[in-house]
Amino acid sequence: MFKEIVKVTLSTCKNQLFTANFSNARLIYKLKYIFPKILKYKNWSKILCIATTSFIIAAYDENGIPNAMASTWGGIRNENEISICSSSERKKLKNIMLHGAFTVSMSDASFLEACDYLGNETGNEVPNKFAKTGLKATKSKYVNAPIIEESTLVIECELTEIVRGNHIRAIVGKMVNVAVDESVLNERGKIDAKKTGMLFFDSFSYSYFTLRNKFGNYRI
Repeated sequence: MFKEIVKVTLSTCKNQLFTANFSNARLIYKLKYIFPKILKYKNWSKILCIATTSFIIAAYDENGIPNAMASTWGGIRNENEISICSSSERKKLKNIMLHGAFTVSMSDASFLEACDYLGNETGNEVPNKFAKTGLKATKSKYVNAPIIEESTLVIECELTEIVRGNHIRAIVGKMVNVAVDESVLNERGKIDAKKTGMLFFDSFSYSYFTLRNKFGNYRI
């Protein structure tokens, strides 16, 4: 079948010159179905993740007073470690390095306002930041860090490593214990994610969401 070199300029797609070697039939198909879809994409100035978990990271300050911060920059690193990113100037980072321990609480829809406050205020400027939220804290039995009583799921961690970047630090912690409220367990004694009421933050719309429908199971 006769083939030809076809040059297609898509000015709305970064002004790039698309060169392809197609048969006439394939060319017509791509012009009709593929390229219109490409034209719908838009380049964003920021790299964002949709619906990341909203964590509350807590530690004691130099006076033994609970301090906490809400963050979505984190996640499970491996089976027994968690990693949280932090600005190098954060009070939270200094407290964690001081005591070598911290807790990570799943934020709950029932205290959304407190979670949002903890994510926007800094302990460097507001010394009694945690107290202003109205949340309560109790000392962990396993690490030298506070547990937020209102949270239904709390990961208790020992600091293992601080990975240094230009302006960001990755706080790596060993998960020593996971404290779970019985109200979020299913009939088999397993954690039901929907019952936790955990919040997710959408960086595109700057909005909070909770889990909704379940669509399937992971195949093991």
